[in-house]
Amino acid sequence: MQTLGKSFVAAAAALGVVAAVPSIAQAAERDLVIVYAGLIAPGEIYEPLNTNLRTAGFDVKNLWLPGFDHRKEAGQLKATVDEAKKASPNRKVSIVSHSSGAISSRYYIKVLGGTKDVARSVVLGGVEYGSPTGCVLPAPANGACNGSAILNQLNAGVDTPGPTEFYSIRSSTDPLSGNLDGRQCRTTVKGYLPAAVSFDHAYLAWDPRVVPLVTSSLRGSCPGQWVNSPEGSVTYANSVDMNRK
Repeated sequence: MQTLGKSFVAAAAALGVVAAVPSIAQAAERDLVIVYAGLIAPGEIYEPLNTNLRTAGFDVKNLWLPGFDHRKEAGQLKATVDEAKKASPNRKVSIVSHSSGAISSRYYIKVLGGTKDVARSVVLGGVEYGSPTGCVLPAPANGACNGSAILNQLNAGVDTPGPTEFYSIRSSTDPLSGNLDGRQCRTTVKGYLPAAVSFDHAYLAWDPRVVPLVTSSLRGSCPGQWVNSPEGSVTYANSVDMNRK
């Protein structure tokens, strides 16, 4: 049987149809990208981005969660990645999160052990050190407030544990810098409206200028600048500026 199989492959090669032999040329499995929404953002608003990522060669799973309970949703994010890795252990998995979704994704990566399974974390307008809006939300969504227990836990020690790579994409007029200490790729697009309006923070997920930046980041090519900030150099005070114009 083995001899017959070899003869078949040889004959196929001679006829120039090796690509039709499954054991010789199998399609490479696409990298999986989990797109995780921000606070109460309907998952549908990410479909333009998702469509572009699929066209770029990624498999995309849109994970819509309400964004209220960051620890609970980090667990749901973990379950999603665990399921993907169980089905295909060698498959590369990355996460794209928006706004307060960054808190849950980082909690999963840093606290729940996700760094061993997540190749790249790409954050759009991340709430990394707190947001003024987070302070007026009811519990547990107020975990996005500066000084909350979850943010204190996340921001103790190095913010960007490897081997996961961390990428931040933000508008120049986003009131949140999205900065983390440790190694991080930082990319900025020019804003449309002043920070106080908060339009750019929400619009970032729809902005067509962001698509190639996300794609580049997911491929491991920093579209901005790699920065390695000392531990403790990023604070709420130097992360939030409602007067950016």
